[in-house]
Amino acid sequence: MMTEQLQWMPLVNTKLHEPFVRFIYWSLRQLDAGTQHSTMTSTLRRLGEDIFKGVTMKGTQDNSLEHSVENKAKTAAFFKSSSLSLRFLSTLIVLKTVTQ
Repeated sequence: MMTEQLQWMPLVNTKLHEPFVRFIYWSLRQLDAGTQHSTMTSTLRRLGEDIFKGVTMKGTQDNSLEHSVENKAKTAAFFKSSSLSLRFLSTLIVLKTVTQ
């Protein structure tokens, strides 16, 4: 679920990026305490890769007269964010998922 939601983050207000990344981090901490941790290794690795690389979503083309045509790619860069707290949380997530 988290990896799917992460794909939509470029379309979400940037003020919501930090609470979502914080939720991911605390979820990973809770998973560390559980026994299901080993069964989700590939999902956790993908989550770490997406946090590290950032998520890019291409704009959709809308041909209606009310909306302009947008083909710009929108990016959510967590690991390279200008927000220090978001970068710190992203680094912790990458470190947790890389060691899986």
